Parts: sequence; structure tokens; C-alpha cells
Amino acid sequence: MNISDERKRLIFSVLRLMGDDCKRCSSELRESLEVAMQCIGEVYGVDELQGHLGVSFNLQDVFNVAAAKDQGVTEAQKAEAATLKEKGNEFLRQGDFDQAVEMYTQAIAIDRTNAIFYANRAAAYMKLQQHQRVVDDCQAAIRIDPSYSKAHYRLGNAFVSLGNKVDAVSAFEKAVELDSSNVTYKESLSAIQAELSGEGGAAPGRPAAAAAGGMPNLGGMDFSAMMSNPNFMNMAANLVNTPGFANMAASMMSGGGQGGGGFMQTAQQIAEQMQETNPGLLEQVRQMGNDAGGAGSGSGQSGDGGAGSDTL
Repeated sequence: MNISDERKRLIFSVLRLMGDDCKRCSSELRESLEVAMQCIGEVYGVDELQGHLGVSFNLQDVFNVAAAKDQGVTEAQKAEAATLKEKGNEFLRQGDFDQAVEMYTQAIAIDRTNAIFYANRAAAYMKLQQHQRVVDDCQAAIRIDPSYSKAHYRLGNAFVSLGNKVDAVSAFEKAVELDSSNVTYKESLSAIQAELSGEGGAAPGRPAAAAAGGMPNLGGMDFSAMMSNPNFMNMAANLVNTPGFANMAASMMSGGGQGGGGFMQTAQQIAEQMQETNPGLLEQVRQMGNDAGGAGSGSGQSGDGGAGSDTL
């Protein structure tokens, strides 16, 4: 039997799903499952050791999304899920990330076809530093809506935190391709590309200026000049009162500790927190960076750094 590579990848996913079940069942059922897996593998010429056939998503998740689309979701169910999402948004704004995850999870259980629910839960997981779950949820959102630029952007951030810079570049590139006017996407892409190319001799995960012992220049903003600006310092005083800022700042000062991308990732999280709690503050900081440092971002657009109004 001539078996295409696509079919082999599907069979490999089936075997992986069965393998996961083997870890949770009784010894008697496990033996039966192992025999079944061996028979299937021999027929199709596939076994669990052929890792190159693996895919980044779970077969059960794919089925759940397809089944939900086939069955349809009633308007009443959509309304209930939307209410749960709004509760999750409020918990996220308050800094109660565990409760935010719970609300988004309940919304997903009702309506698995809404990419926003997965992307918002990914934002909450990002705050909890559960980066592999961020990857899983962003990929689920992208499967539902491949044109969802924010999901690609958050996927890139998660890859940065996991130390996977190559995949981070791909994710950021896709985000920029889908929303070429977004300044934040472009800056994130440029920053990780600079890290990969080793520009400025910066240590992995830290901008060149920080590696040299000076103030970091993130996204073209000269923080050395900005720190001497009294208007910026007033805004900074407001920023430190935002939920979760202290933990993120402590992470930045310690280098992040997140697989080489921690410093940049923490800076992005702080920008995201600013966008969520005070939508105008991030743009003011950008503009002040332009005034103080002369570099700026070029377009003056604050962009879509995280859980913005179109998804929250």
C-alpha cells in the first residue's frame, strides 16, 4: 500500500493520542492499546519513534474544533460564552490571572469555534509564565482563524520565552504580514532578529544597550534620556501602580530567567500591561521616547501589544 506523507503524519498523531491514553489507563487496558498501536504501526509503516512526522497540535483539539463547527453553537450559547469571556477580561485587568484562565476555559467549553477565547486565555497564561500553554492556545486560535494577527504575535512572544528564537521570528513575521501597520509587531520582529544576528554583542535575551551596562533602548526608545524627563517620571509613577507590575519589573531586573528571551519578554509584558490598564499611556511613552531619544518608532502608532480592545 502506497501511503502518502500526509497520511503517515495523521497515523502518527493517532498513535501519539493512543500513547497518551496508555499513560492513564490500567495495566490490562494498556497492554491491549499497545498491541493495537503495534498493529496500526505495522500496517502503515509508522511508529512512535518517527518524531519528524509529529505536528505541533493535538489531534483531540482538532477534532473538538471540527465537531463544534459541525454541531453549531446556538445564539444563546454564544451569548453565555461571551459573558464568561468578559468576566475573564475583568479578572485579567485586575491581575487575577488564574480566575481569568478559568473564565476563558468555561467560555471555550461552550464555544470552541471562537479564536478570541483561546487568544485571551493565552494572554492570561503568559502572565502566569506558562509559556507552553500559551503556544498551545495561540496555535488553537490560529487553526480557527489563520488571519488572526494577535494570535501569531502572542505565539512569537511565547517562543521567545521558551528560547525558541527561530520559530519566534516566523510567528512575528506572520503577524507583521497580516498587520503591516502595527508598530509593536515590527519592533518585536526587529528585536529578535537582532538577537539572532548578534548585533551589538548583546547577551541572549537582552538588548545591546543593557548588555553594555547602560539603559536599554527598546523599540527605538532611549530610556537614558527619558529618565531625565520629569513628564516621563510622572507617568512612570502611575505605571508602578498597575496590577502585576512589581512582579514583572522584578523579573526584568533579574534578567527574566526565561530561556534567554526573558528580558525582552518582560519588557513586552510591561508594555502590554500598560496597554490594558491605561490605553493612552503606552502611546505617550512612545512619543516621549521620540522626543527624548530622537529615534522613535516611525509611525507613532501604539500597535497591538497584547490583550487589546478588539479581543478583550
